[in-house]
Amino acid sequence: MQEQGRKQYPALITGLCLVALGAVLNKFTLESLFPAGINSTRLNLLIIAMELVLAGIGLFLVIRRPRLHVSGANLLLVFAGVVAALNLHRGHD
Repeated sequence: MQEQGRKQYPALITGLCLVALGAVLNKFTLESLFPAGINSTRLNLLIIAMELVLAGIGLFLVIRRPRLHVSGANLLLVFAGVVAALNLHRGHD
């Protein structure tokens, strides 16, 4: 029984993080990153779609809890992607 819960733990944590990310990455927080603001209807729709996709995948992972194989290489790739995205943003200031 405990082994079953241990296998589902990465899915739960990942799902909760995705739901939180979907809630945090809204128009107002993204506008604070971009001084010019977000004035395009297309960008607003893209932000809403991104929020829904993140929250939807997160809820799927929380509810269904499929077995996820999380390795150090996968975590390193995610971390490198986040650092690269932040550096790209810094380059446009």
